[in-house]
Amino acid sequence: MNNIDSIYTINLLGNSLRVWQCNVSDQLFQDMNYAAKKYNMNLKELIFDLDFLGAFSFRHWSEIGRSKEYHFFDLSNRNSIEIKQGRKKILKINSIELKQENLLFPIYNTNSSELILQKENSDDNLFILFQKEIGLFGKIELKTSNFDINKLSFEMVSNINLFEGSMLYQLNYEGKIIKIKSDDTLIQSIYSMIF
Repeated sequence: MNNIDSIYTINLLGNSLRVWQCNVSDQLFQDMNYAAKKYNMNLKELIFDLDFLGAFSFRHWSEIGRSKEYHFFDLSNRNSIEIKQGRKKILKINSIELKQENLLFPIYNTNSSELILQKENSDDNLFILFQKEIGLFGKIELKTSNFDINKLSFEMVSNINLFEGSMLYQLNYEGKIIKIKSDDTLIQSIYSMIF
């Protein structure tokens, strides 16, 4: 019997959070803080003003300092994960089910770790920039002859300082990271924290 590979699509739909960790030199932080006070504004809000950033030769807030970007999928009743074979939907998971609370046996393979955001250098200042989004968090295509939900692992992360509970940040299939092919989200809000 021939095993013919099929295309399986995993769609993650709902609310998500994009986070930038920006390590900023003390000099740049002092200059930005001085400019913010000059305009009688709060740096936490002004950091998203593109004209303000342009004065420091930045086109976008993600360019500030040495940045790392993270993208998290919310585990809530409003979010869902669809798995399709071609056009046929074979499984729909409410993302909150990944928390697997009050179960005798786990239904899905999940791993959880804690995300720790810290300064790269003790002299740096740390800006954490948040962007809440809604829509298609990710579309993933998987080519396999026989999809097995038991080979799919949901990698979750928690951080008590940034968000409550756990969020999904990555999927693995047969021990390999699955890359997100595309996303299509709308921005709901932006905010920042400065350490």
